[in-house]
Amino acid sequence: MILNKVKHHYHQLIKDQYDGSQFTNPFVHYKIYAKRKGTDGGNIRSIIEKFALDGLVEVGAIPDDTIDFISMDKAEYFYDKDNPRAEIYLTEEGL
Repeated sequence: MILNKVKHHYHQLIKDQYDGSQFTNPFVHYKIYAKRKGTDGGNIRSIIEKFALDGLVEVGAIPDDTIDFISMDKAEYFYDKDNPRAEIYLTEEGL
């Protein structure tokens, strides 16, 4: 039940920030800003990736979140104790 609420929260965040762009072969670049050292960035990314990509499919930014459409991505990890966050950038693959 809690997981479903979190998913809907992420989807709403995507909807609120979506500018109408569409990507047929997206390259996804994640920038994860953790609050403290020793944070497992992969755990953060896995949650962000699942809910955010589902939200991007829902708004029509990407056709699907399978490997048929997203074949490349990148993640970078940083520390920002005052403003922990995740930033997701989409471009067409190869650009």
